[in-house]
Amino acid sequence: MVDIHSHILFNFDDGPETIGESVHIIRMLEHTGVKHIVLTPHFYPSFISVREFALKRENRTRTILGIPDTKKTDVSLYFGAEVHMEKSLLEMDSLKELCFSGTNNILLEIPSASTDFNSSASLIEKIMTSFNIVPIIAHVERYVFFRKKPENLRYLIDMGCFVQCNASCFITSFLRKNWALKALNNGLISVIASDCHSINLRPPNLTEAYKSIESKLGTDAVRCLKNNAYSLINKDACFARTKADPIKSTRTL
Repeated sequence: MVDIHSHILFNFDDGPETIGESVHIIRMLEHTGVKHIVLTPHFYPSFISVREFALKRENRTRTILGIPDTKKTDVSLYFGAEVHMEKSLLEMDSLKELCFSGTNNILLEIPSASTDFNSSASLIEKIMTSFNIVPIIAHVERYVFFRKKPENLRYLIDMGCFVQCNASCFITSFLRKNWALKALNNGLISVIASDCHSINLRPPNLTEAYKSIESKLGTDAVRCLKNNAYSLINKDACFARTKADPIKSTRTL
């Protein structure tokens, strides 16, 4: 399995505070069958430069890969970011370092306060055309203009976006689960991810979500979601396998 949305780098954003917690989450992910993890700490263009963000992300990753317990795992880590969608992104020279390692795929987070779908869609389209990238729209279940009008998801998919839903939708409240299953069955969800932040409050939960989906929509739905997640990463461009020398990298930053 591939988890394309995770917050597991210690002392970085609102994820784990210690190296030990980071390693524990990685082991939890591996235990549930996840072999590829995209590291997507929050990126806010108003508060940090792309370069500073990339260096901080690399340093945290190298530290985690240097822990003996991490080297015992068989998981690949990939660089990425959860990019807060702001107009200031259009003023940047490049967003390449925020994309998933070796790809043009980028995880975009629509601001939580957004209520106007048209303005959000317009900005997404400008970001796509300005940088020739493929947006993955994060945790779409959070936004009223998607929950009340699922057809807005179709608009984004037709634009060329991937639509990501958090795994928790399929294992929590009845209303949220019902909405997510209906959207998925109608082809409006491209990929699911854990969006994990911690060991307890927001733990890895992909396996549980896939089981829930399979029980309602069958194995083909699960297979499609897993294939979509895998298509968003480049296996040969991962930062480092955790059994490898943590100093080596297949990608220059």
